[in-house]
Amino acid sequence: TYNQGFTSSHQTIAVSIDLFYSVNGRDSSFTILSDTDANDPLNPAIPFNLSQNYPNPFNPITYITFSLPERAKAFLGIYNLKGQLVKTLINSEMNSGTHRVQWNGLDDAEKSVSSGIYFYTLQSGNKSITHKMLLLK
Repeated sequence: TYNQGFTSSHQTIAVSIDLFYSVNGRDSSFTILSDTDANDPLNPAIPFNLSQNYPNPFNPITYITFSLPERAKAFLGIYNLKGQLVKTLINSEMNSGTHRVQWNGLDDAEKSVSSGIYFYTLQSGNKSITHKMLLLK
């Protein structure tokens, strides 16, 4: 409310953008936060998406970013070349938006996995996306 008898009201949602970069072999990241009008027709719809992990190849930590267009049950798992589930990163209800998860190269028993190719799959509803990544030790 303004002192001149003028009232303004709008609904906002927070938006964050995570940026990852590497300088002289050192990985780092920062986040940009912004408010946007939730009812703004120019705001793009959030897609169902799974990005390539970063860094890739990695040792032993990598980050996986994904987005969900609506609140839903989501599963994000890591599989070996035999198709065996080695690590469940997410298996829960998630809010819509973009999410980032770290994998430290450990399996569900908290043991270090061996070097090699792994697949990570995001599933939500009837949608599924899979990418591969390389762990080098």
